[in-house]
Amino acid sequence: MIRITGGELRSRVLQSVSGDELRPTTSFFREWIFNVLNYFYNLNSVVLLDLFSGTGVISFEFLSRNAKKAVMIEKNIKFIKIAEKNISKLKIQNITTLKTDALKYVSNLVRSKSDIQYNVIFMDPPYANEKITNDILKLIFDNLDHFPKELLVITETINTFEPIINEQIEIYKSKSSGRTKMTIFRRVIK
Repeated sequence: MIRITGGELRSRVLQSVSGDELRPTTSFFREWIFNVLNYFYNLNSVVLLDLFSGTGVISFEFLSRNAKKAVMIEKNIKFIKIAEKNISKLKIQNITTLKTDALKYVSNLVRSKSDIQYNVIFMDPPYANEKITNDILKLIFDNLDHFPKELLVITETINTFEPIINEQIEIYKSKSSGRTKMTIFRRVIK
């Protein structure tokens, strides 16, 4: 059972998947993210891109705290169907689910060369695939000109993961617990 940890939908129970098929972000890390963001980020302005979204708990957490919009990217149709049941149950309007590959979606996004509206990107790829995490981070970090200045990228990875970043990006905060590491990246402030 997964509950939303804060905001207007606090304590609402979300349908999820049992077993080892999915590894939802724990309430510990969800609360940590918002404790960090509340100090310096206007959550009302968030347009979230939720990569590897699973059943959508991160999107629901952001929307519960008045984010403008969330777009969930997930390729597993079973997870999308559960997310859509939760959307209906919670009566959320400002969310979109897309069944597609996260790397392909981000590649197409940056290739379009248009201004990208997402100002927070959350990604929780399979722990066993560190390469895809760095591939997506590289795509984003090498194309920062197309993203809003206030862009934040939040990754949930295995605690041994070492991100490849460039001189325009810094690790703002990072937290590890057990085998999980949560990292918040932002542009270097000059």
